Amino acid sequence: MAYLAAVFLLHLHPPQAFVCFANILVESQILYDFFTFNVSSINAYYQALQATMRRSLPKVSEQLQALSITPEMYVLEWIYTLFVRCVRMEEIGQVWDYVFTEGVLAFVKVPVAVLGRMQAAILQANLDSICDVFDHVPKLVGSAKELLEACQQVSLADEALGLV
Repeated sequence: MAYLAAVFLLHLHPPQAFVCFANILVESQILYDFFTFNVSSINAYYQALQATMRRSLPKVSEQLQALSITPEMYVLEWIYTLFVRCVRMEEIGQVWDYVFTEGVLAFVKVPVAVLGRMQAAILQANLDSICDVFDHVPKLVGSAKELLEACQQVSLADEALGLV
C-alpha cells in the first residue's frame, strides 16, 4: 500500500490522496479481493493468469514451472503496488491509465506483458539467477509504451474472460 500512497502523495494533497486510494479499493474488485485476502477469488485470478501465460508465453510458462516459480511469488507484489515496481516511477501514470480503462482484464494482461518483456532473461535464468531477474523488472520491461504495446499482444485465455 505504501507504493500506492507514495504515488498519490507525490501528486495530491493528503486528503485527496486518501480519497483516491479508497476509491481504487472500492471500485476495483480484484484489488479489493487481494487486499481482503479473498482466497477463492485470488486463486481464480492465478488460474486465469497461468492459463493466459500458457497461451501467450508458453516457453516462459514452462521455464517458470521448471524453476518452481509460481505467480504467487511475483504477481502479488505487482498487484499490491498496482504495477509501480514494474516500470519507472515517472511512467506509472500511463500504466495506471491502461489499468483503469481496461479494468479487470488489465490485471491479467499487464503481468503477462511484463513477463513477455522479460522473456529473454527468464529463459536464460536458472534457479540461482531467477531472483536477480525479478529484482530488475523495470530495467527489463523498458518503457511504459513498450509494456502497453506488449499488452495488446496478450491473448487472453477463457479463464481470464471468466473474471469479468
